[in-house]
Amino acid sequence: MNFRQALSDWERVSPKYSHSMRYIFIAKLNGGIGDYICLTAFINHMKKTGFPGKLVIITDKVDIYENNPDVNYIFHIKKNIIKRVVRFLMPLLRLFGINIQNYETFGGGHNPLESLSNNRYKKHYMLLMGEHFWKSYPLEVKCKIKLTKKEESLFRHKYKNKEYYVIFASAKTSHTKNKSVDTEILQKVINATLNREWLLLGTKADFLLDNVTDLRGFTKGIREVYYLISKAKLVLSTEGVANHIASISSTPSIVIYTGYSSKSHFSYQFSYSIVSEELPSCAPCYKSELCSVNYLCKSDNYVDQILNTMSKINDS
Repeated sequence: MNFRQALSDWERVSPKYSHSMRYIFIAKLNGGIGDYICLTAFINHMKKTGFPGKLVIITDKVDIYENNPDVNYIFHIKKNIIKRVVRFLMPLLRLFGINIQNYETFGGGHNPLESLSNNRYKKHYMLLMGEHFWKSYPLEVKCKIKLTKKEESLFRHKYKNKEYYVIFASAKTSHTKNKSVDTEILQKVINATLNREWLLLGTKADFLLDNVTDLRGFTKGIREVYYLISKAKLVLSTEGVANHIASISSTPSIVIYTGYSSKSHFSYQFSYSIVSEELPSCAPCYKSELCSVNYLCKSDNYVDQILNTMSKINDS
C-alpha cells in the first residue's frame, strides 16, 4: 500500500474513522528542508479533519517536527545506511499490518516537478503533492513549526534587535543553479535601504553582503532561523526554504523568481513575487542542468521591483 492508497482508505471511512487505524507512520528521509517543512501542512490537515490515531514521524531532521502538537512520536534516523534499511523494511512491515508510508518528494516512480513544468500546473506545489499522495484531498496551504517556551525565552535573550529585516544572499544550488540571482542585485537593495537593519542568514559558505549584520553560520538550526524570521519586518530571498518558513508566522516574504519555478506554485498569503515581466516559453523549466538560453527569464529591474514592494509592505 502506498501513501496515496492509505490516505484514500482513510478518506473513505471519514467521518466514521476505523478504530483499527491506531497509528500511521510517515517516513520523510529525503529532499530539501523546504520539503520537510511542507510535510507539516499535511500532518496538520490530518489532525484537523479528525484522524483518530497517533502520527509517528521517521526522519533525519527531527528539529522541524519537535514540539509539534500534531505529532505523537518521532524516530530519528541519522545515517544513510539506516535510511536504506528502513526503506527496505517498509513493505515487510505492511505485511504485518503496520501502516508505514514513505513521503518521498520524488518517489513512487513519479516526479511531481514534471507536472509543474510539462502541464503548466497553476496550483500551489503543496496541493500538487496532496493530489499525488492523497488523491484529490483538500489541503490548507499552511506550514507549522512550534517553539517551546524555553526556546522562545532563549532566543529572545540572544537576539535583542527591535526592528530588522532578514535577507538570504544565496540560493540552494545542490539541485540546480538556475534559481540563483546575481548578489549585486541584493547589494543594491541593501545600499538603497541603509536606514534599516538587515540580518544576513544562511550558511558560512553563503555570499557575504556589505552593510548587514552577518549571522551566516551563527544560528543553530532551523528553529532559530524560524524565530528570527517570525520577528522580522520582512524577509528577502530567492524562492526556497525562507519563503516556507515565513508563511508559518505570516511574515511578509519578498521572493525573487527566475524561470526555474513559478510564483503560482510557491506563493503564500503574505508572499510578494519578484519576477520578470516577460518570461520565455520554456519557463517554468524545473531543470537541474544549466540554462541553455542565457537565462532570458531573469529580469533587469529586480531592484526596482523589490524596493517598490518594500514600500507597499511598509505602508500597509
